Amino acid sequence: MKTGLQQAIERAGSQNKLAQLLGISHQAVNKWGMVPTRHLIKVEQLTGVHRSLLRPDLYAEPGQKINL
Repeated sequence: MKTGLQQAIERAGSQNKLAQLLGISHQAVNKWGMVPTRHLIKVEQLTGVHRSLLRPDLYAEPGQKINL
């Protein structure tokens, strides 16, 4: 299964294209293990990949019940 970042890159067209859309270098994107929080909302808006897939460590999936 592809990670959220891989899905975002695929939807953007390429790693280079995602970097261009964000106004950063493709080398910066290449270093990401997960999307940095400062780029999270923009990547979600640009690609349609939900933040819970981009950063499952921070966000629950839509409709998922959270136990506090």
